[in-house]
Amino acid sequence: MKLTIHHATHYRYAERVARSTQYIRLTPRDSARQRVIDWRVDLPSPAILLDDAFGNRTHLLTLSRAHDAIALVATGSVEIADVDDGEPADRLDPRIFLRTSELTEADE
Repeated sequence: MKLTIHHATHYRYAERVARSTQYIRLTPRDSARQRVIDWRVDLPSPAILLDDAFGNRTHLLTLSRAHDAIALVATGSVEIADVDDGEPADRLDPRIFLRTSELTEADE
């Protein structure tokens, strides 16, 4: 199945701000069940493109001029498989976050 996507996020501030920084994660990635055909993220200023620790495509947007609104628009198309076998499709199985570690064990 082919999906065409249009997503818009609008920030409006009560007062003008001198600057802002946004980490924008609006870009899908290819997986076992999804193929990105085309994708575009329109931002008010050029951004630094990077991948986060989980492999998500991230735009780092810094606006250094005064503003009272920000508009972010993502558009594109993806093709997804018609079958879902219930297994996670991404490289990192989200069930990994259910395990405990020294940092997540409850104390008294």
